[in-house]
Amino acid sequence: MGFFMSVKNIQSILGFITSVLIGLGVVSQASAQAIIPRAPDVAATSYVLLDAKTGHIIVEENADEPL
Repeated sequence: MGFFMSVKNIQSILGFITSVLIGLGVVSQASAQAIIPRAPDVAATSYVLLDAKTGHIIVEENADEPL
């Protein structure tokens, strides 16, 4: 009987840990979506938005179109 109880306890602990990890995954995914804003609505045929410090392109629309 003692062996069965310890297996049951281990299963309960593993189930709890799995639930916590799944919950953390859902929370982190929701917060990641909140960080990324949608593209701006501008009255232009093309635009490029750059990070001033790094020079990385944040968002672009028809960036190769000549002006």
